[in-house]
Amino acid sequence: MGRRIVTVETTREAWDRVFFKKVAFNLADDEDFRHAVTTTSFCPGFKINCAKVIRTQRLDARDALNKEWNDKRLVRVAELGSSFHSDGWRSKRKKKYHNFILLTPDGPFFITMHDVTGESGTGAAIAAEMEAVINQLPPAVRENLILGLTDTPSANRTAWRILEEKFPHMIWAGCMAHEVSLLFKDYKTKIPELTALFKNAVEIVKWVNNHDDILQLFRSVTADKFKDDARAQQKSGIGLYNPGDTRMATLYLMMHRLIELKEVLEQVVHAPAQVVNDEVRRMSYDDMSQKNMLAYNRQCKDDEKKYKTMSNNSTKLKDRVKELIKSDEFWSLATEFLQLAQTPFWLLRLVDSNLPTLSKVYYSCCCVDKLLRVEKAKGSELAAKMHKIFLSRWDRWHRPVHTAAYAFDPAYVSHKLSDGEVEEVQSVLKRLYPAKWYTIFSQWKDFKHQQGAFTTDTLPGLETIWSGVDTKPAWKFWDGIPIGDDMVDARKAGIQLTARASAASCCEFNWSDLDDIIGKRRTQLNTETIEKLARNRAVHRLKKSVATIDCNKKLPTLELMIDLELQKAQSSAVDFSEAEDDIIGSDLDESDDAELDLEADEEVETEDEYDEAEGDINVATRHHGYSTRFSERS
Repeated sequence: MGRRIVTVETTREAWDRVFFKKVAFNLADDEDFRHAVTTTSFCPGFKINCAKVIRTQRLDARDALNKEWNDKRLVRVAELGSSFHSDGWRSKRKKKYHNFILLTPDGPFFITMHDVTGESGTGAAIAAEMEAVINQLPPAVRENLILGLTDTPSANRTAWRILEEKFPHMIWAGCMAHEVSLLFKDYKTKIPELTALFKNAVEIVKWVNNHDDILQLFRSVTADKFKDDARAQQKSGIGLYNPGDTRMATLYLMMHRLIELKEVLEQVVHAPAQVVNDEVRRMSYDDMSQKNMLAYNRQCKDDEKKYKTMSNNSTKLKDRVKELIKSDEFWSLATEFLQLAQTPFWLLRLVDSNLPTLSKVYYSCCCVDKLLRVEKAKGSELAAKMHKIFLSRWDRWHRPVHTAAYAFDPAYVSHKLSDGEVEEVQSVLKRLYPAKWYTIFSQWKDFKHQQGAFTTDTLPGLETIWSGVDTKPAWKFWDGIPIGDDMVDARKAGIQLTARASAASCCEFNWSDLDDIIGKRRTQLNTETIEKLARNRAVHRLKKSVATIDCNKKLPTLELMIDLELQKAQSSAVDFSEAEDDIIGSDLDESDDAELDLEADEEVETEDEYDEAEGDINVATRHHGYSTRFSERS
């Protein structure tokens, strides 16, 4: 009997029934779905299993293969070290989950997830849960697990202390993405000017987005203004950010978009009526505004919330949004905030990823601090308030491991470390490598001085390796040095410290998967099934990442951008010697005359101290790194 031939029209009708019944339309554009259809076309004997087989036998078999692949790959990259990440999430049905992920240079490995609905959320309970997960890891992986990252509520901080006693070779720290996000939240809530700025910005955004006629006018003006911009070709065009549109740094992104569309907004509020052949095709903005305000007043029962009439005209209502858009004071404050918040936002973009950015955190924070102090010395009151909040947050998020990773980063090899910074490096090495810390420390000093095994005379190919340190991940430098067995300890420490991410963003990305898996219809899935589905997605994504991994992938050039901002700020600043002495210290000098002696038992020269309102802060022990450009090497 010959093979049955089906016409294209009949096949298309069959697929239409599928898509028009229950399946989402955008499934047709899904890469995996189209790949499955294409693969099936080359396998005539294949038949799709029934739902029962798919959700039991097939899911179990695939999960077993995924676990096997995870374990093999983890052991393979164990020597590079890994970090342990955990986060919590609440589903739309109020179910609470914890997920646990290991992050290696290859990418994130999904380990497991727990349903903790109704369970205790104390530090002791969280620590016990994490301890059980860590103890289930293969010994080779567990031995090289040096860092744990979570967000920073008090219960998690209590868990850190317990876990650092249970696992003496591990260091626990806060997720830098959460920390910088909380910095922006503090800016918004603790600085009255920014609180008012955010409130006014939200009022503008909601006024435009919540009124169809004004929104259509806004979109038409935007499309005309940005007709050559690819974003304008999208269905909704270039719109304003609502407060909940972004995961972090809402205030910055909202203000940035408002500044970008300032001319559009000004044109909108001055838009006249559109008249064609004596027929009004579109009302003027003022007429739209009055119509919408009157409609709101009619349905509003609270007299205090109703729009008030203008003082000079009792028949017209006061358009506060138009006044804000025409206000120079509003735009001036927004511009100043964006200028000052630019570097913290770049810091957020740097750390909010799976990239190995732990070694970049310390120096980047120093640059953020310096820019704020430069602007503060120029007389900016807003910079002074933002700087005080930044220092408070710095006290909360800084950990010695940030300093140690920075010290091992070859991009900063020319930076002279203070005695306080060297002590932090030592404390980290003593904890992570108690039996070999002094050997590693001595070899690290050779690295900082570029002597011993770190000279071109000793290693002829070293110059080529040095040439790529500003464009490659720092751990690739340590992994690529052709040094002998006597330097393996320093190499291991260099790789493990600089190959770490600084945030638990991989957990956030996994929650996006879970939100998609559970959805509105799959509300009855048990935790075991959800875990298997989540692991399948994570392994599939990781396999694609490993297959296309670019070992020379460039990290975000945060330091370069901040450096340019500092140069611009300093070039336009007043004479700093006449500025406030307690703000700008001797770290603005670029002198390389004094050589740093890194011997542990000798005193290291420190910079001057400056006084803050809440007490003395030693510049040298906190913000020393920016005294030389990061690309210079001696």
